[in-house]
Amino acid sequence: MNWWYTISSTMSTRGRRALVPTAAAIFVVLLVAVAGATLASAGTAGNGAAAAPTGTLKIGWTGASDNDGFDPHVVLSSTSVLINVQVYEKLLFRNADFKLTPELATSVTASNGGRTWTIRLRKGVTFSNGKPFGADDVIFSLKRIKNPKDPKFAASLFKEIKTLKKVGQSTVVLGLSKPNYFFDTKFAEIGTEMVPAGFDPKTPVGTGPFVVDKLEPGKSASYNANQTYWRQGEPGVARLEMSFFPSPTSLLNGFSSGQVDLIHDIAAPSLPLVQKAPNSAVIQNPGAHFVFFGMNAKTPPFDDARVREAFQLMVDRKQMVAVVTAGKGTVGNDLSSPDDACYNKSLAQRNQDIAKAKQLLAAAGQSNLKVEYVTSDVTSGAVAMGEVFKQQAAKAGVQVTVKKLDPTSFFKGYGTWPFSFDYWPQIPVANMIEEALLPGAGSDIYHWESAKFSATFAAAQAQPNPAKRCAIVKNLQKQIYSDGHPWIIWGFAPSFDAVRKTIQGTKPDKTGFGVNVWRFRELKVAGS
Repeated sequence: MNWWYTISSTMSTRGRRALVPTAAAIFVVLLVAVAGATLASAGTAGNGAAAAPTGTLKIGWTGASDNDGFDPHVVLSSTSVLINVQVYEKLLFRNADFKLTPELATSVTASNGGRTWTIRLRKGVTFSNGKPFGADDVIFSLKRIKNPKDPKFAASLFKEIKTLKKVGQSTVVLGLSKPNYFFDTKFAEIGTEMVPAGFDPKTPVGTGPFVVDKLEPGKSASYNANQTYWRQGEPGVARLEMSFFPSPTSLLNGFSSGQVDLIHDIAAPSLPLVQKAPNSAVIQNPGAHFVFFGMNAKTPPFDDARVREAFQLMVDRKQMVAVVTAGKGTVGNDLSSPDDACYNKSLAQRNQDIAKAKQLLAAAGQSNLKVEYVTSDVTSGAVAMGEVFKQQAAKAGVQVTVKKLDPTSFFKGYGTWPFSFDYWPQIPVANMIEEALLPGAGSDIYHWESAKFSATFAAAQAQPNPAKRCAIVKNLQKQIYSDGHPWIIWGFAPSFDAVRKTIQGTKPDKTGFGVNVWRFRELKVAGS
């Protein structure tokens, strides 16, 4: 999640998040596909005579779950994403510049009015056990994810797939039950990694840059370099070791003491402490990820749209940004993804209005309301924003109690509370709608549903013209903004990572995940 991807759920179905992330949700793309459009290949397969990797990269992290494992289709926390992205790869992915990029696919093409998608695969790629990667593995992976008897995290993303056809060893043709010009974006989502046909998670085998050595859930994970990896010159280290810390404070101590060389998701107020650590540098990731308040629209008192609007009006967004992000973030307007070309910038900025909030609560019969806010230290700001909101809500006569859980307990109960924190990475507005705001969506844990809204989105999916499609998405945001949306998106914040200056190849990330989009294959240790 750091997520940025609000990804977490202990359910086998895509129940979201709290991964950003999100996290979901993860993973996720902005490419606006048109019929016949092709995503061009980048890179070639074959390690060739590249020099063997050397050195050990030591990573520090928080928010791990005791249930994390090496099944990339079962996402239990943001750490699930972290540990699996080192081993498995997707057909498409978003790079650190937020650009949709080919990975195991070289092109993804729409035809037949958005009902047919053709995937052409990269040749010369093998799994770490030597088995060639091909069409059979793609078909197996997609069927495994969407298996109705055992649906995985991303199952809802692929429910439209009606047929899967193998055309030679390097081409797969998908037939959809309805037009969807957004469909290709799903191949870069969290939980869509490719696994070999007949995959057994007890024997983790992927096409990725590292091979699993050992996992102690909630404590540590270690890997060795995949000596047959298809990208020339990668990975840059011979060994990758991860340590999972129980709290942000222990993570900072681990970095300062030299136990780890790279740490993620540092709270902005803690940056001065990190900068005092020996031989260290801070990386600011500009991605517009967001940590937000989620209100369950089917649970009292949030089943009343007036209460949801009142809570949105209680927030002093400028103060929230100043305190929670140490002034380094930007104010939000209860809509996601401000960098999306389809983001609606025309809507009036929502500001704190205590008088109107009181009026709405009185009309709903909810004056002097008492609410529990459930949170956890799985990402920076999640607890602090609750403490700030507690003071702000008191002005409207609302008593907020902040309940902080350990990460495992939080993920276990994720999606069950009336009022809690959540977080996503920056993802396209259309992806956000399909993942979280439609009935039956995998991340629809807040249950804001509208038949008219769903029908309008279906029209956007079927629209082949990108500009017209975008216009529909902007109109949908007007409804989200004005019709009791269950999220309070008070702002967007950069994330901060810290590294030793001996670590080479780091890149700030715009997706909302973190340094190098958590793809540590690109990093090297100087002097090793």
